[in-house]
Amino acid sequence: GQVASAERARELLNDMQDVEVVDYKLGFNDKSHNFLVAPWREMPTLLDQYLGDLKNADEYGQLKERIDLIAGRLLDNNFIDVEEYNMGYDPLEKKIILFDLARMTDRSRFWVK
Repeated sequence: GQVASAERARELLNDMQDVEVVDYKLGFNDKSHNFLVAPWREMPTLLDQYLGDLKNADEYGQLKERIDLIAGRLLDNNFIDVEEYNMGYDPLEKKIILFDLARMTDRSRFWVK
């Protein structure tokens, strides 16, 4: 599930600086929903807020290169939906934080969230 996807992403990205995968502390479900709990961090998503403000800045190109490296590595390892809306950004630490990761299972066309 999503916890396993987060663990796998963490392994794949462990050599990259300033990248973090959300660390889930608790997971539970009811008959129709799954819930994961992680420490709250106030941060903009890259898509909605931060990248929009950087469109004309030099920092945008550097940040986009980092995003492309992260996405490339995850997409090459059966992850899907690796997009800026699943990434937060801490502008003080210059850190990209990944959340809501999903990957394809090895034996099916269904994705594991």
